[in-house]
Amino acid sequence: RKVQPSVRLVFVPGNHDPRSMFGVAGDASALEDNVHGRLVHLAPDLVLAGWGGAVEAWEAGEEVWGAYPWRDAALHKAGLSRLAAEVAALPPGKQVLLLTHPGPANSSTTWVTGTEPNSLQLPGVRGTTIVSGSASLEAALVSPKVMQERVSLLVH
Repeated sequence: RKVQPSVRLVFVPGNHDPRSMFGVAGDASALEDNVHGRLVHLAPDLVLAGWGGAVEAWEAGEEVWGAYPWRDAALHKAGLSRLAAEVAALPPGKQVLLLTHPGPANSSTTWVTGTEPNSLQLPGVRGTTIVSGSASLEAALVSPKVMQERVSLLVH
C-alpha cells in the first residue's frame, strides 16, 4: 500500500545524485519537489529558493574534492545568476528561505576540521581546514544587501 505524506517534501539534488536531476535551472518541467534553481511560493509572503550540487573543496591550496555537476566559477552560467535575479525582483515584504546543497563560502558549516572527513567517530582536529563553501553562492544569494533584507533562513 502506498503511503501519501501529510506534508509536501522538497529537496535539492547533491553530489551523489544523477545529472538528470539538475535539468535546466528554473525548468518548470523538472520534478515538482526538486527545487533546484527554482522559486516555490509556500505562503503569501514566503518563498523557497533552491540550489543543488557541490563545489570543489580545498585544503592548503590543493583541491581535495571535485565539484559536481559544476565548478564554483561556472555556477552563474548554470543558472545561479538568474535565480538570484528572481529573488532580488520579489516584492518588498516577501521573505525567502534558501535551501542549498553547497554552503556559502565563509560559513563555518563548510569548514571541515575533523581528523577524518568521512567519519564523525574519530576524535581530533585537522592540521589544516578543508574549505568546501561556494564563493559564487555567497556573492549571489547571501552577501548582497537585497538578499540580507529578504533571506530569513539559509539551510544547507
